[in-house]
Amino acid sequence: MSSKTVEEAVLESVRDDMSDTRVKERDLHIDSINYRHSEMVARKKMKEVAQNVDVTKPNPDRVRKIKEANEQYFELVKDSKLFLNNEDFNVRISYFPKNLILLTASTGEGKSTTAANLAYHALCSGQKVLMITNEEAVEDSYNRVTCLIKNWAYTDHASLSKHQIDTLTNYIEILESRMKVIDDKYTTSMGGQTTTLEGITSILESLLDKDIKFDVIIIDYYQNVSTSLENPSLVDWQVQQKLAGFLDNFKNVYMAPIILLAQKKPNKDDKISYKESIEGRKIILNKATCAIDINAERELKRTSWTIKKGRFSEFLNDVIYTGYKNGRFVKYTPEFMNEVEIEKQNKERNQRLRGVSASRTLGD
Repeated sequence: MSSKTVEEAVLESVRDDMSDTRVKERDLHIDSINYRHSEMVARKKMKEVAQNVDVTKPNPDRVRKIKEANEQYFELVKDSKLFLNNEDFNVRISYFPKNLILLTASTGEGKSTTAANLAYHALCSGQKVLMITNEEAVEDSYNRVTCLIKNWAYTDHASLSKHQIDTLTNYIEILESRMKVIDDKYTTSMGGQTTTLEGITSILESLLDKDIKFDVIIIDYYQNVSTSLENPSLVDWQVQQKLAGFLDNFKNVYMAPIILLAQKKPNKDDKISYKESIEGRKIILNKATCAIDINAERELKRTSWTIKKGRFSEFLNDVIYTGYKNGRFVKYTPEFMNEVEIEKQNKERNQRLRGVSASRTLGD
């Protein structure tokens, strides 16, 4: 049998490629149909349930469950913790299970710093923390918390001593027993653990399935969950809409407050509402039980926390201030303000002295 000509080999290769492409197209089409069909079945089921509601029928089992839930709620209120261990947040932020707390900030306003401080204060009060991050590397999350424990500034990495670097490395294992950090490549080098809808939901569902207890869950951050593995055709806002719905249900069955950090558009137009300023699917504000807007005021070394949503309307738009020192959010006391003012005056004096010294040198 004669060997194939070059032309015949090329044509056969092209036919194989076309056949493979058609198979892939068919598989993608089937996946799309299956997903849309499952969505349709779910909608039909919800419609049937809604149509069969009988509000006149006595339902003692439902009444019993409501009473139990009511008693449980007030028990949770009694056992609530202080947000950032700061009494100024008391009552204004419902920091206990069955709450989805939304924290929003523009780029550079301190989302990662906030996540680290929340973890640090939870650990200090004996709580166990789950941090789900798609923003920072795992080691950065641990290093930030270790620096808060040691009261070190985690800013100029090049200035860290050999002793400090060794301490940061050793503390990873120490913190691991009380603080679990899951990043996007937790189970696979390909990523997708904390940036996909299914990745996030599988992590949280595993807590229920395996009865794993954490006292607080921190997710950093909302808009980076932007794709779906089951339905890649979903755009980011659709993914975030589904995530919001999932978290709304999950918060009611898992006994820990969920803190969700989210990106906010830069405040260039005061006419934009708070809801419109949240990037991505704004439905998350509807699902959150509490929402706080974070703004760093670096000149004053303080951070403002504005209550945008809460269980009690009288606290809406209340502004709470915290000081900022070595990466920690501290109480904004008169003593702290005085310390900042003295530091500012010393800095200005040193600048003037350097200016005088420079002018003398030039004169010489």
